[in-house]
Amino acid sequence: MEDHLLIAMGKLFGINSVKITSAEGIGFAVPINTVKDIIKSFSTEGKFEEAYLGIFAYDKNVIPYLEENLKLDSGIYVAQINPNSPAYQYGLRQKDILLEVDRKKIK
Repeated sequence: MEDHLLIAMGKLFGINSVKITSAEGIGFAVPINTVKDIIKSFSTEGKFEEAYLGIFAYDKNVIPYLEENLKLDSGIYVAQINPNSPAYQYGLRQKDILLEVDRKKIK
């Protein structure tokens, strides 16, 4: 399988990321607009720094399996946090509920 996706006109559309081997024809790809900044960073600086918060968080659909008594209408639940992470340094803690990021509500 190729590691990139092309549209009929030969333009790069995305980059394949994961293929599910237990199912026929199912795979996932990263859209090219998501990758453009990474490619630019590699070509100009020779490296790319991945963003890292240091949390494992879950949305309202997963919470009932983790915390039976917790009901979320919106936001994400911080299930775990790395004590050496930027998130911990800025005051986030395990069991916090994030309702917005950069003044944008998390649905």
